[in-house]
Amino acid sequence: MAQTEKLSLEIKRHIKAPRGRVYAAWIDPAQLRQWFGPENVQTRNLIVDPRVGGEFRWDLVNSEGENMTMRGEYRELQPDKKIVFTWQWQDDEDWENHVSIVTVELDDADGGTELRLTHEQLPNEASRDGHTQGWNKEAIDTLYDKDIVSVEARTMDGSSPETRGIDGVRGKTDWWLENMQVHSAKVSGPFVAHDRFVVQYDIDVTDKNSKKRIQMSEVGVYTVKDGKIVREEFLPDTGSEK
Repeated sequence: MAQTEKLSLEIKRHIKAPRGRVYAAWIDPAQLRQWFGPENVQTRNLIVDPRVGGEFRWDLVNSEGENMTMRGEYRELQPDKKIVFTWQWQDDEDWENHVSIVTVELDDADGGTELRLTHEQLPNEASRDGHTQGWNKEAIDTLYDKDIVSVEARTMDGSSPETRGIDGVRGKTDWWLENMQVHSAKVSGPFVAHDRFVVQYDIDVTDKNSKKRIQMSEVGVYTVKDGKIVREEFLPDTGSEK
């Protein structure tokens, strides 16, 4: 069980749209092509056959200019509620005879939809970290305003606590994933009121440089305007770090 959790990831998002609209964005090829994948990845072809046993295939050019293919198969479809599909990269020795599982669950939440994505049975920790980065970049590109303001209570690398613009937020995400080994992460929320929502993060990481293991707890306070996140601020529980 511990090893299974170690090679899995979970991401939660609050989306200001009804469940039916969010579900359609995941299974309609035209809509999926508009948003699927991080901004620095070019989709060459996308095959979506949303029925149990149907094919899900993504041909792409990655940020290094390499052609890649992900092949999957739909395992479960509950309209407006749940999507389960397999995920396997082709021509990658880590993925030879190995298949992972992606589950997307949708629930009503404060006039919108809470999306919970889990990606399980990844082949190794490096793959888990890479997919965490990919899914998070996808969320950043989809949900964040291009002029987003991101504020930390303090930074671990000595940089300014305030970052402006979507490229800066992507850079912060890249730095975190390159320098921190994530052992586990628990996400609670979102808790929504008016134009803001709050998410709590409980994270167990090791700093790859100092080799120090750290347990962290913080909340992210997000402000939304016109359907995009325009500000995020992270407030740590200073008594939680060990």
